[in-house]
Amino acid sequence: EKKQAKVVAASSFAAGALASLTTQAVTVPVDVVSQRLIVQRRGDTRYTNGWQLAAHIVRNEGLTRGLYRGSLLSIATFVPSYAIWLASFNASRSVLCRILSPR
Repeated sequence: EKKQAKVVAASSFAAGALASLTTQAVTVPVDVVSQRLIVQRRGDTRYTNGWQLAAHIVRNEGLTRGLYRGSLLSIATFVPSYAIWLASFNASRSVLCRILSPR
């Protein structure tokens, strides 16, 4: 049973990390585009929507240096956090189910 618990904990940790990486792959480019749209000057509105700006960023700065700028910091912050959260959630749930289940 202890071996099974270790496998569950390790898989929960890995699943949380993978879920966070997936989330970062989607949200970092959205954040980059939205932040740039926010800071553009009112009189100097060059981009009317996010798709137009995203295309401009990829064309002029590249995919990784443009849309994924700042992603390493996000990954370093959120991946361990989500991994720990999911592993501790599943461990807590398992303990609570054992305590609360009728025998």
